[in-house]
Amino acid sequence: MVSKKFGDMLVKVELEEDEMWRQGTIRIDFEKGDLVDSVFVSPPLVRKFRRQRTPILDLVECKDWAMSALEEAGALISLNDDALNDLVWDLIEQKTNFTFWVSGLTLVDMEEICDEHDLDWEDLRESLEARFTKDGHPCGIDSDDPFHNSSNRLNPRNISE
Repeated sequence: MVSKKFGDMLVKVELEEDEMWRQGTIRIDFEKGDLVDSVFVSPPLVRKFRRQRTPILDLVECKDWAMSALEEAGALISLNDDALNDLVWDLIEQKTNFTFWVSGLTLVDMEEICDEHDLDWEDLRESLEARFTKDGHPCGIDSDDPFHNSSNRLNPRNISE
């Protein structure tokens, strides 16, 4: 979970892992005094956010008081460049792990490896795997992506891509 205070509102972003039917879903909680609102970003919407850079606020519907509090706190510079998107990216980078040979690596580690081996960082972030040669030996990078739910059977939504 990652969280940030925007003025007097606390925003928490967390990966749903407890309930099987929500596998790969991100929950965003807005808390301001006695007011609480939770929105859910399903796996197809998480994929859209990651691949197409669609702003989170275009994918979910927040209550008016939450939007007003974000605007008052200056969290929404624009829908494409706001602190809420950054907070969701922080969670994704925290939860996505790569396997490189036998080691678990974070996205920060992977960025360094991409620089070292001339791999395309943006391509790796989208495909979540890479194959290359080091010292004449084939190497591979695969991911354990907790946001991936390819069949979407556990969290059905009729969302066209």
